[in-house]
Amino acid sequence: MTFTRFAFSLAAVMLLASSAMAQDAGTTQPSTQPTTAATTKPAPETVILYVGDKPVTEGQIDAMFPAAMPAEVRQALRKRAIDTVVKNTLLDAYLARMPFPQEELDRLKVQMNSQLAPQGKTVEQVMAEKGLTDEMFAKQIKLQKLQQQAVTQEKVDQYVKDHPVSYFDGTAVQASHILLMVDLYAPQDVRDEYRRKLAGILEEIKSGQIDFAEAAKQHSDCPSSAKGGDLGEFEFSKMVPAFSEAAFALAVGEMSDIVETPFGFHVIKVTGRTEGDGEAGLDASALARNILSQRLEQQVLVDALKDNPVRLAK
Repeated sequence: MTFTRFAFSLAAVMLLASSAMAQDAGTTQPSTQPTTAATTKPAPETVILYVGDKPVTEGQIDAMFPAAMPAEVRQALRKRAIDTVVKNTLLDAYLARMPFPQEELDRLKVQMNSQLAPQGKTVEQVMAEKGLTDEMFAKQIKLQKLQQQAVTQEKVDQYVKDHPVSYFDGTAVQASHILLMVDLYAPQDVRDEYRRKLAGILEEIKSGQIDFAEAAKQHSDCPSSAKGGDLGEFEFSKMVPAFSEAAFALAVGEMSDIVETPFGFHVIKVTGRTEGDGEAGLDASALARNILSQRLEQQVLVDALKDNPVRLAK
């Protein structure tokens, strides 16, 4: 998945919404609030939180869902929708700091007009049809530049060269984990509290007060908690890079220290391993490109959060 997913993640939320609506009502998590017509609904202008000085309102979140969507489905997807708006707002803040001279935009429009001429169209007409402004157009070009700089062929080749062949040769590990979910954009004191809590759980496991599977059942926020944290067998590409890197570095039976990913904080225990063929196949470059893109996404969010902390509305 590429870096530009932030800009277009509304589509992902809507896809999730369509999928959820198609499910049997019995498989959907019920809303924690009444869904009758008498339910008091916050006004659209009600502010939920702030990203820096930018408010995120109820109206922004509501606009991400079809009006006919059942209330229980809307509630189930609400957190993902808020995450989407927060991440896109952080991305906008990051891109706003990147210089982009008007002359460069004008040059690009001239080039595009030449390409569109055989169709009898101009770039201005296409932008109007798609509802694009100069600012939105510049944003997409900035995104492309970031991606191109982060994922050059040289960097892709170097990543493959610098990392174990097991990342690329079909090697699979079986692992269990304990996850304490916390938003990347949560205040640092909240994130520190979650880390301390998991450190305490880890210490209890190491001292023999509780075994890993039972700790996962009691404390993990992942659905795998019902199976003692067991995630089954997976290849490197199936998990976010930080998780896979930690898991693939462990021997069978070993347990990690605390591992941080975009989902929160984990402790990982590897319970099995199936070696690959020892050859980095044709997919190695694609995997390296994806990993570098994900690292860029993470870095953009972290950098943007420094000047644009997220805080709940009072």
